[in-house]
Amino acid sequence: MCKLPLRLEVWGYTNEVRQRGLIFSLRRQAWFV
Repeated sequence: MCKLPLRLEVWGYTNEVRQRGLIFSLRRQAWFV
């Protein structure tokens, strides 16, 4: 098995969290506005 570099793992994780946070913030704005 070829393990991904730690940087790529962390970057992918933070990128996924950012997308989730962005979608959540958009939902919250649409809900309250």
